[in-house]
Amino acid sequence: MDDTKKQGQQRLVNSDMTIDELHSLVEQIVEQKLAANKGHLLLGDHDPAEVLESMWKNIIKAETDVPSPLEMLREEREQWYKPS
Repeated sequence: MDDTKKQGQQRLVNSDMTIDELHSLVEQIVEQKLAANKGHLLLGDHDPAEVLESMWKNIIKAETDVPSPLEMLREEREQWYKPS
């Protein structure tokens, strides 16, 4: 078993860690994880505003005579759950 696995399996007994120190540790771990996965979160050379604009342009829009999902849910609710 390598050292990192051994460290991860060690149990804390009678720890002198305060809540603030625990919060700091958690923040440090989250920062490390975010830094490790930073490449997955990048938009490349695209400006975020450009990406949002593209998303809005390419959004799928229903035709005017097609009911919205909310309307379909309301219709179904009215069919199955009629008040007594």
